[in-house]
Amino acid sequence: MKKILTKYGKSIWDIYQIKKSFIHNNETFLKRQISVGKLYKKQPLRKYCKACGYKISKDFFISHEVKYSICKKCSHLNGLYDDTKEFTESVYTGKIGQKYSSRYKEKNLDSYIDRQKKIYDPKIKFLKNYFNKRKKLPTVSDIGTGSGYLTSSLIKFGFKDVKGVDISKEQIDYGKSIFKKLKLNPETLGYIKQENMLSYLKNVKSEVVALIGVLEHMYYPNKFLKVVEKNQNIKYLYICVPFYSLSVLIESCFDNVHNKHLGGTHTHLFTDKSLKEMLKKNNFYPAAEWWFGSDIMDLFRAIEVSTIQRKNKLLIDQLNKYKSLIDDFQYIIDKNKLSSSIHIIFKRKN
Repeated sequence: MKKILTKYGKSIWDIYQIKKSFIHNNETFLKRQISVGKLYKKQPLRKYCKACGYKISKDFFISHEVKYSICKKCSHLNGLYDDTKEFTESVYTGKIGQKYSSRYKEKNLDSYIDRQKKIYDPKIKFLKNYFNKRKKLPTVSDIGTGSGYLTSSLIKFGFKDVKGVDISKEQIDYGKSIFKKLKLNPETLGYIKQENMLSYLKNVKSEVVALIGVLEHMYYPNKFLKVVEKNQNIKYLYICVPFYSLSVLIESCFDNVHNKHLGGTHTHLFTDKSLKEMLKKNNFYPAAEWWFGSDIMDLFRAIEVSTIQRKNKLLIDQLNKYKSLIDDFQYIIDKNKLSSSIHIIFKRKN
């Protein structure tokens, strides 16, 4: 098998100011997380692993009053309740979903551009670098585009025939309004009802399908990937998912801090093993990987929020002395492939 191209690490400082909202708005995010958690616990019990279908283990741990189990076959982390169609529709397109989409709305055009530049441009640079020896860049469908950040970056870096779709009409409408201001074609973005997503996927003509922060939100990931396998137009999948990692351990220890990683709409998390085995079943194999996470930033965030809640300024002053080392600490985790997330390009096996 051809050697996998592997990259490690990414500085957090270009996005640090953007992510500070998780500190300033902790109470708001925590309240929403608890609300989603209560709805989630009303769903039927999950009997089988979300990734491999193996029977759910009886052993569990608790994070923010929700129970989770680790699959004994593929190591996937599963919430003990199903994320049903009704649950996903409520949290992404219902009243709760409106609060979710508000995270991706910016106060002005400059803020949108800044977010795109710092978070999404690096993702597309990595994708473009993989195809740097080709004379022509591949066509791309951005599934779960949200407000169009990734789609806009794809266009910016020269990808042609790009299409971005999402099940949130609110986010798509907002993205279209931004595209008009950027003098981009707003019809590049499209709204698709959740029940029509698989039909759309069957007819995708793009060579690459981007799923950046998407698989962990789907209530039917295996069915989705099976449709991808059958569509021979799709040669590559560009995936980013959160992993069962140090961030999960940190979050489970701070009950008064909002979980950015596990909880709320993230009812299950991947591992390197569970992700690659799931894709292998559908004839896709890793071609390029970028390991970088937010584990150490999550640790600092949890400590900072907790000390603010206790009004202990002296501890904040001491914590600030270590912030310059965040990238160094995180790189050790990334280099050992223990990051809180991964960006990975999968290639269809011929």
